[in-house]
Amino acid sequence: MGDRAVLGIREKSSAPTLFLYNHWSGSEQDVMLAEALKVAKARIEMDDASYATRIIISQMTKGLEDSEIGAGLYIGGTQHGSDYHTINIVDLERKVVMNCLNDNSDKVEKEWAISDFIIEVDKLLANAL
Repeated sequence: MGDRAVLGIREKSSAPTLFLYNHWSGSEQDVMLAEALKVAKARIEMDDASYATRIIISQMTKGLEDSEIGAGLYIGGTQHGSDYHTINIVDLERKVVMNCLNDNSDKVEKEWAISDFIIEVDKLLANAL
């Protein structure tokens, strides 16, 4: 149970994916990711993938430091379970966000440039208000 989210980060397109698991943020994952990408924008543009990764993870786990049901990291694997929301994978080398099926992150449903992903999420937020 829970409102699970899985976010993948690739520093290079050919590298293994680092996955971040959040237990209670699945319904907010797009907004959280868009905000994290805004904070990491300068490092992404500088092609500083390792520091951008650190920023994204810090932003996505903000406030969970002392929580028993927080977040975790794992590398690789594409089968995540069908009880997750869709999975976003950020490819920092290509500067894209890929939206994947919830139970198989090898199946990309949609792909955006990072800047376009942020714009789309901001539009959805504005329409929800």
